[in-house]
Amino acid sequence: MKLKGIQLIIMTAVILCIFALPVMATSMISVEPAYTEVWQGDEFTVNITVDPAEYNVYAASYTLYFNNTLLNATSLEKGSFLTQDGNPSNIQDPPTGIDNTAGEIKYGEYRVGNVPGITEYGVLTTITFQVIGEEGISQLNLSDLDFALLYSAPPEYVPVPTTLNNGRVGIAQTQSPFVISGYVFNEDESVCNDPAVNITNMDMGVEWMAKTNETSNYYQLALSSCADVITGAIIRFDATSPDGSQSHVTEHTVTPDEVDAGGFKYNITLEPLRLPGDVNDDGEINSADAAIVLQMAVCGDYNTIADINHDNSVTSLDALMILQVVEEL
Repeated sequence: MKLKGIQLIIMTAVILCIFALPVMATSMISVEPAYTEVWQGDEFTVNITVDPAEYNVYAASYTLYFNNTLLNATSLEKGSFLTQDGNPSNIQDPPTGIDNTAGEIKYGEYRVGNVPGITEYGVLTTITFQVIGEEGISQLNLSDLDFALLYSAPPEYVPVPTTLNNGRVGIAQTQSPFVISGYVFNEDESVCNDPAVNITNMDMGVEWMAKTNETSNYYQLALSSCADVITGAIIRFDATSPDGSQSHVTEHTVTPDEVDAGGFKYNITLEPLRLPGDVNDDGEINSADAAIVLQMAVCGDYNTIADINHDNSVTSLDALMILQVVEEL
């Protein structure tokens, strides 16, 4: 098939996807902030928020699960989401309430009377926790309440498509330093001197550049406090050779022993650098790669090689950018 024919197919699919977006829109229930760093004995709050998207929300509910060995919920306060237009609402009680023994919080609320639903973002509830554990990470995972999340306004009163965005709470133990170090090797296991090593705490969204030396393949990152890296934290390593011909991205989950030891060693072996857009790894960028990227966009898959515009997602725009490169070649 000629390139222009493939372009036409992809552009047609893109147009169809664009027009289909409004139909695919979903509301969201989220834990905000998505990540909270605390210390033992601290008291902190999180909000459970609702973004209705294009829907009229009349009733809202959820169940929140947490680690009851690390956290103790002390209060559950009604927010203004369902009453932001001045109309009243009622709390579904029971089952609304805190159960620290089970490590869960249940909440249900609905508007009163023949009134329209809410269409604007708002805070459904505010939850206060006390930190009782010494260190670790507690997930704040959202789920339905007896198979219910959001409902539209009467007379339909039907379930609203909803996406759940969970949260995490990180508990730091001490203020002692934390050191991450290791060695970087080439694909053939020879030493790779003076590599570039970028280290990211994926939970906190914080990045650091490790120290390296032009005469050594050793790297080191010395953090002033272990609060920057706690048990369960996901650490991403992005290493590249000096000439840029090799690289490797890998992740490591911090263990309790590593926190107690004040750091850990992590060796990295590089791989030949693949061209951005060479999704099928055949050494070329062509229309076949564009077709694969479009399929990934439709399915919601992700691959750094396919993320041409580096926006942390794979969309039809990435496929079009690959086609543009093919034309230039």
